[in-house]
Amino acid sequence: MSNKYAIVTETRQGEAFRVGLGLILLDDEVEIFVVNHPLSTGDMAKSQYANIKEMEIPLHFVGSDGDLSLEELSNRLTEFTQVIPFY
Repeated sequence: MSNKYAIVTETRQGEAFRVGLGLILLDDEVEIFVVNHPLSTGDMAKSQYANIKEMEIPLHFVGSDGDLSLEELSNRLTEFTQVIPFY
């Protein structure tokens, strides 16, 4: 049985993306949630973002400008086996 992970981050996006990519190697399901922050322009985040897109890992932006509200995120987190925070 595979696990379903939610990775929640704000500014440490590069690290969160890297961990998400590692978890899919174990055939686990992963979704990444970026809270109250735009996509980072750091080199690591940009590099890992390209890999996230290529591997089709769901990426959500949470907050006033995102595709999910904070309330929707809190409801969604109950669907996951584990929640990994990267703050």
